[in-house]
Amino acid sequence: MKFEEKLVKLRQENSLSQEELAEKLNVSKETIAEWELGKSKPNMDKIVEMAKLFNVSTDELLSEINSNEESKTTSNESDKNSNKKTTIIIVTTIIALVIVLCVVGFFVVKSIFGLFDNVQNKAFNNFNKAMDTMIDKAEEIEEKRDSEFDEKFSNSINEKFNDSANKLEDQLDNSANKLEEQLNDSVNKFEEQLDDSANKIEEQVTNSLDKILDSFSF
Repeated sequence: MKFEEKLVKLRQENSLSQEELAEKLNVSKETIAEWELGKSKPNMDKIVEMAKLFNVSTDELLSEINSNEESKTTSNESDKNSNKKTTIIIVTTIIALVIVLCVVGFFVVKSIFGLFDNVQNKAFNNFNKAMDTMIDKAEEIEEKRDSEFDEKFSNSINEKFNDSANKLEDQLDNSANKLEEQLNDSVNKFEEQLDDSANKIEEQVTNSLDKILDSFSF
């Protein structure tokens, strides 16, 4: 409650008019009217007189004045708190936006990689289909070629194969004969070398025996 409202209430509760209250406080009626209208406030001496007159404490009368100061302090603190709350809300909003952007970015990147995988799979499937088509066409061409390969060409190939086989047989016979001659020559030379070696060994043994016998003769 404001001071002027409290003054009017206490004056009316004590059945005093403005003139009567002015006489008791030694002030004019206009001063009382200004106090009750809130245009001015009494000094401390008049507040003490009014507290005694209305049988209340000075703190009760001054509570409105103090409440104004407290309201100013409270308003300043509330402003500070509101600023802090606003700052916290802004920071929280920014953090939430960053988190949302990160999540959205993650899903966007994931979707991009998913699209890339789909494109890669489609390209791989198309490549496999193209390869299968090429292989099928190659098999068709090969079948057509085999069907068009008539007996005339097969007979000519058989003749060429027989000629080649005969030539190869003649070459094998010639090679076998040459190899047999070479083996015979090698065997003969080896036998001659063995005979020479045996004769030489026999001569050496005979000479050695002769020398031994000569050494024992008196």
